[in-house]
Amino acid sequence: MRSIPVLVIAVLVAVLSACGSDGDSDSDDGSAPDPTTAAADPTTADADGGGGAATPAASDSDGSNDDDAAANTASVTAGDESFTFEVECQFGTGIIRGGGEMTDGTPAYLVASMPVDDSGGPANDPAGISLNLYVGQNSLQGPFQYEYWLNSNTGSVGSYTDDGEQAEGTVQYQYRTADGAKDGLAYGDLVDGTFAANCS
Repeated sequence: MRSIPVLVIAVLVAVLSACGSDGDSDSDDGSAPDPTTAAADPTTADADGGGGAATPAASDSDGSNDDDAAANTASVTAGDESFTFEVECQFGTGIIRGGGEMTDGTPAYLVASMPVDDSGGPANDPAGISLNLYVGQNSLQGPFQYEYWLNSNTGSVGSYTDDGEQAEGTVQYQYRTADGAKDGLAYGDLVDGTFAANCS
């Protein structure tokens, strides 16, 4: 008679153990994820140990830096000379300036202004374009060898386009000497050229 309760207790223990193992397997199959595992995932945690917002933010920041690196450049040709610049743009393409160099490595500095309307957008006014290209220096300080000038009274504009981010045109610059000279040119000579600026 005493063996029956022992047998019943053994059966109950086995049944309870089986139920407990079913609960563990439900947890292991993903239906009830472990919160400590999710928090430890480095792809979803931010620097403070929180949610996954940090990963997209870093990606967006990297993308904007790439865009900035590609923008704010300018190129100019004057006769047989070609120049490239890294420029600072203000008011869209309104004011453009920065240092650069000729293809042979000679330093140069560009100061340009594109005409803008009252709202700050591009204006269709060729007479409002001004451009000064200083050859022999890569800043506004210090001596330079010679320069190319373009403004309403000096040189001329053949054509130009400006959408507020990119501006380009064909022009004639006036050549002016300073501390040096370019062979084949005299002070005041007109020189065919182009300009292009990307301020996007």
